[in-house]
Amino acid sequence: MRLLLSCGVHHARSHPRGAGARAVRSASPLVQRQGVRGRPRRRGRRAQRASRSGVNAGERRAARHYRLRGWRVLAANVRVGRDELDLIVRRGRALRIVEVKEKTGEGFGHPLEMIDRRKLEHVRRASVRWLAAHPELAALDVGFEAVGVSPGRLTRVPLTFDLDP
Repeated sequence: MRLLLSCGVHHARSHPRGAGARAVRSASPLVQRQGVRGRPRRRGRRAQRASRSGVNAGERRAARHYRLRGWRVLAANVRVGRDELDLIVRRGRALRIVEVKEKTGEGFGHPLEMIDRRKLEHVRRASVRWLAAHPELAALDVGFEAVGVSPGRLTRVPLTFDLDP
């Protein structure tokens, strides 16, 4: 952007003596009216990747936990209608559908306390639909787990419920 010298701001190369760009005490009324602002803050590559993938830090930690134990992550943040499945992992003939809850602070209890009956119903409904869309996985041993992620700790708990309504 180039502005006239009379406005108090100039491009470094536009000045005849080659003076560098300098700050001014106050912007001219023209610039103030236009609402000129600085460049927006850029996000780091890791944050950009995470926002594109839709996977939060707790889900990434849980996925890493499973991968380190020999599980293969088949899907993460799968949308099934209005519901969502956080992680779907497989190891051999075992298939696990995982609900991940993360808490960054120590207050208000354990992350797994946030999983209530309504959330389990959403997981069950989404699981039935997802498994119906993937009949090649129907012969596997399907199980459910909840993972609580808190600072310095990851807790896995098996969930038991019937897939039939």
